[in-house]
Amino acid sequence: MSAILEFQTAPGKPVLRGHAFFWSVMKSLAAGGEDFTVYDIWLRTNRTDRSTVADYVKRLVKAGIAEETGECREYAGRKRPQPLYRLLKRPLATPRINRDGTQAVQGRGQQHMWNVLRGPESRLGISAEDLALRAATDEVTVTVETAKAFLKRLNAAGYLAQVKHGLWKLKPDMNTGPLAPLILKTKVVFDQNRREAQSPLEAEEDRP
Repeated sequence: MSAILEFQTAPGKPVLRGHAFFWSVMKSLAAGGEDFTVYDIWLRTNRTDRSTVADYVKRLVKAGIAEETGECREYAGRKRPQPLYRLLKRPLATPRINRDGTQAVQGRGQQHMWNVLRGPESRLGISAEDLALRAATDEVTVTVETAKAFLKRLNAAGYLAQVKHGLWKLKPDMNTGPLAPLILKTKVVFDQNRREAQSPLEAEEDRP
């Protein structure tokens, strides 16, 4: 299932919503020894729907990444106390979890290709054919066409340098972090590490 990503900020400004942002808030609170509520996370967003935050927290609980503490936190102006959660695991990458708690496969192709581009295999340049070959696993299929599209969009967004015809490498200053840029179905590139999109719009994530 595709994820709808809504951007209501100006180009180059942080987007304080989405699973990656929710996860960064949880990790930040956990690093300080704090438990959290859905409301705590929602307060740090640019006011996404609270049900979206609650849905992601429920997925993490089903996956064994978070758990309810059995305690609640009260807030001024809110009638009902909010259940507290704690993280049991803190992986660096944002967990992609289905609603039943199983690991999602969709979207991992882009992450695998990004890992290859950041690694030693591509320092002298890499072709779409080699990128597809190195990014594919037994569980994740990456076609040459998918790799070509990924390289094309990253190049258009300023991430890549062309070594020679058909060979590309990641620009050092565009190695923005471990999370892969998302290629959206509007063909906009969204950098998960910088939390920036190229234009304010609503877009659908394309998940090879």
